[in-house]
Amino acid sequence: MVTTQRHSSFLNIALALAIGLALACAPLFVSTVYAKKPKIKPPKRISYEHDYAEQQLVVRWNKNKGAKKTVVKLRKGKTVLATKKVRKKKAKFSESLLVHGQKYNIRYRHVKTKKKRVSNWRKKKFTFQDLDFDNDFISNDDDPDDDNDGILDDDDEYPVDHDNDGTPDYEDDDDDNDLVDDADDKYPNDHDNDGINDIDDADDDNDGINDVDEEAGQQYDHDNDGIEDQDDEDYEGNAPETYTITINSDGLDDNDVTIAVDDYVKWINKDQLRDRTISATDRLWSCEPMLYNKSCTKQFTEVGTYTYHDPITESSSFEGVIRVVE
Repeated sequence: MVTTQRHSSFLNIALALAIGLALACAPLFVSTVYAKKPKIKPPKRISYEHDYAEQQLVVRWNKNKGAKKTVVKLRKGKTVLATKKVRKKKAKFSESLLVHGQKYNIRYRHVKTKKKRVSNWRKKKFTFQDLDFDNDFISNDDDPDDDNDGILDDDDEYPVDHDNDGTPDYEDDDDDNDLVDDADDKYPNDHDNDGINDIDDADDDNDGINDVDEEAGQQYDHDNDGIEDQDDEDYEGNAPETYTITINSDGLDDNDVTIAVDDYVKWINKDQLRDRTISATDRLWSCEPMLYNKSCTKQFTEVGTYTYHDPITESSSFEGVIRVVE
């Protein structure tokens, strides 16, 4: 009986202590749950412009009170091309990330501070308009020769196509038809790579005949055999060839390619819905993920059979083979 009374007394004391502790902590709990820090309002009046003098896309906005830093993401669809976190009211993105006429979007928000929570994301869609196609720091409106091919726009059948091959420069990976991809070309508007842009070079193909005296179609024909250098087997001493494989949304346009030793294979992604990549079946080599209209090039220097696939999908239509022969 005594033991029972002591046990009951102990429970009463424990209950009283628990109630007292709960009442003491109640104000702290309420303040933590209900007294949240206010949110910062999102950036406002966002705008963008193509700064062709710096070859950059410049994004500007107005900060809201209390904001210190802003996160800005440049995206194509849901793919993030670049992210910037800045204190200033502007962010700059390289023009090399953008393709003329393609659609992009900018996501942006203010970063949290000690006194305020992070703001909501906002988004702005836009279509990139390149104001300087040939990157000569002269706007298209003021440039009499937008593609630096030496032919004035008024007389040019392809005014935005430096090599006049029918593919606009913003879709052409080799603007001067010298068999060097623009991404790797020190002189992307210089066919003979002598350091003088074609527009300033009196003899674009270094054949000893000035361009003004060349016969039609021989401006890029170093040996004047009637075959343009890009299609001429003896251009630059039998220069390696580049074979292009297009990756579409339904698979590769060519799954079986035969090339010679030292030739190149270039894969270009034309699937507008997702990034694509290429990886060797034996995992000895692979390409970085390719955004839409971007490419990956690999040289094959040894005889053999090389199989590959796109690891993003299991479909056999994205599997291919490269056969390298002497």
